[in-house]
Amino acid sequence: MNSDFPFFTIITPCFNSDKYLRFTIDSVLNQSYKNFEYFIIDGGSTDESNKIIESYADNIDYTISEKDLGMYHALNKGFARGKGEIFCYINSDDILLPNTLAIVAEFFKKNELCDLIYGDVQYIDKDSNYLYTVCYREIFRNEFIYYMPTLIGQPSAFWRSKVFNKLNKFDISFKLASDYDLFVKFFIDEKIKYKYYPICFSSFRVHKDTLSSRFKEINLKEVSKIRKRYKFYLIENIISKINTFFHKFKSLFRYDFARLIFILRGKRIVPFYLLIFFKVFKYRFLSFIKYFHISKKAKIYFQINSQFIICRNVKIMKNVKIIFNKNSSLYIGENTIIRSNTIINVNSSVFIGRDSIIDNDSIIGESFNNIIKNKNTFEKEIEQIYVPENSFINSKEILKYIYHKDTRFRNNY
Repeated sequence: MNSDFPFFTIITPCFNSDKYLRFTIDSVLNQSYKNFEYFIIDGGSTDESNKIIESYADNIDYTISEKDLGMYHALNKGFARGKGEIFCYINSDDILLPNTLAIVAEFFKKNELCDLIYGDVQYIDKDSNYLYTVCYREIFRNEFIYYMPTLIGQPSAFWRSKVFNKLNKFDISFKLASDYDLFVKFFIDEKIKYKYYPICFSSFRVHKDTLSSRFKEINLKEVSKIRKRYKFYLIENIISKINTFFHKFKSLFRYDFARLIFILRGKRIVPFYLLIFFKVFKYRFLSFIKYFHISKKAKIYFQINSQFIICRNVKIMKNVKIIFNKNSSLYIGENTIIRSNTIINVNSSVFIGRDSIIDNDSIIGESFNNIIKNKNTFEKEIEQIYVPENSFINSKEILKYIYHKDTRFRNNY
């Protein structure tokens, strides 16, 4: 693995989380990018959490179970031991999406002056079923203070350790909103560079036992207290509202359509097969927009809870087949061309970086096994695929850009 790519410190704070903890741990350990250390800081759980952690002992770099002063105290303890250049944390009921570390590592390598990157967040239910995606946006300085903490999703945020230590870590006087306090410090410091990346990096689990659900009033009080610490101006409020209106309109062409489908399905107003028809119609509609081109001869097949996230200037040529299986997601970055006769079979999560060209007759996904000589190297299904930015791949070269969950990076990764 190329040492030029950053080393991550990932922490999971944990307390009586045996119900969902395995999902969280697996989502970290199954990342295709392996240049990280993983800590689990337990607050003295009395359920089966510690037994679960012990079962992963060979793959977890550090763990401790002792009483602490809350989640942020646990995070500070963990990050104090961390040797990573990039810090992040994933709570014990959330999930880090496939290839997230690969995408973030590539970004930080190409953007050495950037200190913080944040992306979008999927919402899932207690049974890990996809609900909808929360789409964020670029934020101007000080707007974050006024607007409340909904402008950035914590599990999809990654920052440089040197900046974290400079900002005095998490304030443990807060029980639920210290991450908001930290992000405010990021955004108001003019020396800190940040970037929004329109890709889902994590899944946030919605259930009745989350801290944000159980202690909602406490969270709001802490957020209000934090906002009073910092100054903001009337013009920032006005600009924030304008940006918010524009963002909501723009997001209709991206992720929020999934949220609309979720609402309609929950209300039992429209049968599922009609929802799928609306979904296909949406992408056909995009074909008439200036920045998209989806050939009329391209075929897109959806199954339940599948996602199609496409950025501007994407061209999908004729005879392309995109097949979505259940609970699968496809992300296509800007300025990407998928040429004729390409098949993309999306089993889990596929990310195609911006400025990529997928050449004729390429096969990406499950069917790709048919052209692998040594089939024992891979499992029967390729579930996680990552095509880096500025890549050109065809049927002969595609092996170089397949990052399977059980293999390490190739080509300087």
